[in-house]
Amino acid sequence: MLTDRTLVYARVEALDVGGAPFAHHDSRFAVVVVPDDYPQFEVVVRDGAKLQPGYTMMNLQDPVPPQPEDRIAAAVMVNSYGEIAWYLQRPRGYLTDVRVLENGNLLYLYDADEGSDRGGFESTWDGQIVWRSREGAILHHEVGVGPGGNYLYLTSLVQPVGGILPFEGDGIEICDPATNRVLWSWNAFDHLDTSRVDPEDILLPGLSLIGLDWTHGNAVVWDAKRSLIWYSVRNFDQIVAIDYPSGAIRATFGKDALGGASLMNHQHAPEIEKDGSILFFDNRPDSDPKASRIAAFQWSERTGEVTPTFEWSDTPDFFDGVVGDADRQPNGNILITSGTANILPYKTARLMEIT
Repeated sequence: MLTDRTLVYARVEALDVGGAPFAHHDSRFAVVVVPDDYPQFEVVVRDGAKLQPGYTMMNLQDPVPPQPEDRIAAAVMVNSYGEIAWYLQRPRGYLTDVRVLENGNLLYLYDADEGSDRGGFESTWDGQIVWRSREGAILHHEVGVGPGGNYLYLTSLVQPVGGILPFEGDGIEICDPATNRVLWSWNAFDHLDTSRVDPEDILLPGLSLIGLDWTHGNAVVWDAKRSLIWYSVRNFDQIVAIDYPSGAIRATFGKDALGGASLMNHQHAPEIEKDGSILFFDNRPDSDPKASRIAAFQWSERTGEVTPTFEWSDTPDFFDGVVGDADRQPNGNILITSGTANILPYKTARLMEIT
């Protein structure tokens, strides 16, 4: 019986039509046993022939477990049967926004419950840290790859408004991962109207717990073809296109902007498609009846025209007011993450792949 950390030596042989071996490959790996307290997965495959081949990577977070010491901060990779093929676990806290880099390493955000471990991290698959974000920067929601292969991420910034109230807004930084030098930065307070607030969200504390929740940016994505940085401003119900490197706002989409209020509502995770359209998770907490959707729009910069190009919603039970994601797969399918942030009432998180 294989136990945790057992070393396995394996040889794969290729045989010719007569059954004789003509090539082989030797490998060595360690067996890693998944802890008994990991969440269980139920997988339903409706049409296996249309699935994107490979593995699905996701993060696990449980902010409110029955016992605080059982809080999970992990990334896992599962096959189409729901079997865990790999996992990475950090000490109790929040591990989010995991992605695989071109160099084969992992890039993610992590915020420890205790201690000073907070920020963006690049690590090997066995958890060896090779980069971490600069000291003092409060990263949140997204760390990804920007211009020139440098790292692009959101930060929390707090500034008094009217000389009295501290508002929390967003900063955007591009840094050189080799030196951690900030190459470019952008401050929402310099470009967005502080008189514009969501009357409900502004009553809540921001992620830093220092200022009031003003913008609540939740995504920042590099668009190399148009030299734009797409910035999702959740509390404004808007996605902003920021010119790079000037920092000027080239266009704004959503409420009181291009496309109008029907285009998005407390949205998450814009993604640039091959045709230049923007795919995103539209949470729509203000809809009646409440129903989230996956949507996309096309924008003509020449004419200013915004055209919805895609919409999907799983009825009758598809609503997540606070988190969500939609990612195009190599075969054209869309992988959808529907929560949860464990805000009452509790519900089960779902990942769905649709054609």
